[in-house]
Amino acid sequence: MREHHVAVGELIGGRYELTELLGRGGMGQVWAAYDQRLDRSVAVKLLTPRAHPSGAPRRLNAQDPAVARFTREARVMAKLEHPYVPVIHDAGTHRASKLYLVMQRVFGHTLAQLVAQRGPFPVEWAAAVGAQVCSVLVQAHGRGFVHRDLTPRNVMLTVDGTVRVLDFGIATALHSADEPRLTGTGVVAGTPGFISPEQGKGQPATPLSDLYALGCVLYEVLAGRPPFTAAEPLAVVVRHITDEPAPLAGLREGAPAELCELVSRLLAKRPEDRPANAAEVREILMPWAERAVPRSARTEAPSLDAADAHPRYEGLPDSPPPAVWP
Repeated sequence: MREHHVAVGELIGGRYELTELLGRGGMGQVWAAYDQRLDRSVAVKLLTPRAHPSGAPRRLNAQDPAVARFTREARVMAKLEHPYVPVIHDAGTHRASKLYLVMQRVFGHTLAQLVAQRGPFPVEWAAAVGAQVCSVLVQAHGRGFVHRDLTPRNVMLTVDGTVRVLDFGIATALHSADEPRLTGTGVVAGTPGFISPEQGKGQPATPLSDLYALGCVLYEVLAGRPPFTAAEPLAVVVRHITDEPAPLAGLREGAPAELCELVSRLLAKRPEDRPANAAEVREILMPWAERAVPRSARTEAPSLDAADAHPRYEGLPDSPPPAVWP
């Protein structure tokens, strides 16, 4: 079987016309597409299973870990039904060599893009983003799922100022002891720069592991750099296990001491030393988040164009702060 490369104009599932390649990742490609049946723009994620050792492409196999992971992503995201997680529209196979997942098209910028382009976030915006991510984690953890790969590249700030948490592709069911292992021996699931110490040691991820990753995200958007860097991915993982990050207060002048303390607690090496859950973290973040959009704007006038009344985060071009918080 010859490997099939998709291209602009190709029809997926008999209705989704590919229009633009948006990005590539470890699991495949993400395309912008046009849904011919419902006349709307969507995003299509395509998974191509790894080739055989010989280099020859292979047909889809339900037992393939990548295929199982991709299928689980669709189910997890569809079950969440959270306003800050892209809506899943469809899923299927394409030409016997690819899986596809059709989801809501999200317009905006990832946190990584914003930090790279504009530098650290204003304190209130960092808190606002963190509080919204916590809202997603509260629901996900409550339903038995851990994200396991929460990074600034997997969180997008949209044109209306709300976040979207992307890529639950390696999320795992907390209460499914009989679920097949989807990471090979010696393989750590997650992004090295944002992986918890316990994951780095090969231990199972828990909701507290997601909180550690959230701490890494908050550290980066406030400091303009991740807590740890190294030339090799494995060295980054080791640093998460053994090293303490540079104090956030020394990297971000004017950052509230209480916020720096929260990030420090989230980055605790021992899971039991971190905040108890995402709801607790969200509660701590809300006083700063509310400075971006005061409570009066959220409860008394939910349709208020906050850009007319409150400072905008200039790192997100042409997008006002969110007018309504969950």
